Amino acid sequence: METIQALLLLFAVGLWGAKAILREALSLQSLLALLVREEGFLSESTQTADWEAWVRIEGANRTKLVSYCFFNLCSIAYNMPPLLLTSELNLILPHSAKLWRAETAWQWQEARQSFPSMDISLQDAFSRLFSRPPQGPPAYMSSLGNYILIHAILQHIFLLKQTSFNSVSPFGGLRQDDVEDCFQALRVWQMSFEQHQARVTEGSHQNGTDVLPGGPVAYNSTALWRLASIRLYTDLSPSRTLETRDAGQIAQAFHDAPYLIRSVRLNRAVFQAIHALSMLVKVGVNYVARRKSSEWSMQHSLCNLECAILLSKWLMTLASIGPTGAPPEPDERNLLEMLRHMLDETEFAVPIDPSLSGGVPGHGPSSMDMAANDGTKLRQLAVAVIRLWAETFKGSHIFDIVKVIGAGLEGYADLIEKPRDRTPLGRMASNAGLG
Repeated sequence: METIQALLLLFAVGLWGAKAILREALSLQSLLALLVREEGFLSESTQTADWEAWVRIEGANRTKLVSYCFFNLCSIAYNMPPLLLTSELNLILPHSAKLWRAETAWQWQEARQSFPSMDISLQDAFSRLFSRPPQGPPAYMSSLGNYILIHAILQHIFLLKQTSFNSVSPFGGLRQDDVEDCFQALRVWQMSFEQHQARVTEGSHQNGTDVLPGGPVAYNSTALWRLASIRLYTDLSPSRTLETRDAGQIAQAFHDAPYLIRSVRLNRAVFQAIHALSMLVKVGVNYVARRKSSEWSMQHSLCNLECAILLSKWLMTLASIGPTGAPPEPDERNLLEMLRHMLDETEFAVPIDPSLSGGVPGHGPSSMDMAANDGTKLRQLAVAVIRLWAETFKGSHIFDIVKVIGAGLEGYADLIEKPRDRTPLGRMASNAGLG
């Protein structure tokens, strides 16, 4: 187990290192997966009165499950198949951090009196997310347990998209039934997460502490939940060429990604991205970039990147609407209005025609001129959004890849500012009403 933990640490750090270090880390993951499999995926019951035995069992479970999570992060960042599958892991989800952090048998026994200790298997918890009718979330999930479950949902979405042949679907190739199942799973997961946060918050108030409920693990879980929601509802290409560590290639990959198919579900994903951006604007982008970016995890950086690409591609999709194309729907106009008002509070404000964002259209230009003018404004809005997100990647961070992503976003904005003919793809999904 000590060897697995050492390899896991090297793999986890190397994933976000320079290109040469990344290669070494990727070469380690096969060995790491092999060793984890040799240890086995059947965990013993943790219902024991022996503290040392409990620590051994819990430590082994946590090591294997955290390895599983890092394989998933590798899949999210580099679009690679994860080396450990959810279906393989017959493991007990981690218990409360209060139990894990106990330094003596006496502290552990005391914590067990305060925190209910139940064995919840990953397979049982995961199946409950998708059960019909919904069974509701498992009771007494820990922060790390919820974090592992959102990884399981992300892996499920990734594998569904890899095995889908429905190329005309507005949901990235996913069938309508698959989208509904995953939507339910995300809702049930959110319920479990909110219940846990409420319990932790109540405990914090009773103890007189003022910390983030659930700590960094809960903070990372919210980022992955948003990323899962976006990937579920969009056909956005997951390939970012981040493994090149070349800002120019990364910018070109962002730029070359296809436009999106407009649908009600896409609007949901766009709303999630706008909400994420609004929180940054509310706090202050420069403040976040200079003071808070060092506290961000790679999970948040990957989520922010996903939001930046989604918003820009959505705006470019609307900008590509031709004179005969379907004009922006009311929901799309409302989202544009939200985004415009938010940008007005920053140095990246872009004036936009009120007729596009839900206002009263004025008189003057022909419909052809209006479409061209709106397209220009929307491109400017896309550039502003990208540059605003790029600012958040410019602060100090432990991993250099974050600055490379920021430089890639700046390069992407530069490419959009250069006009280039492109076939209009701002079409509505067929059966959009089903979204």
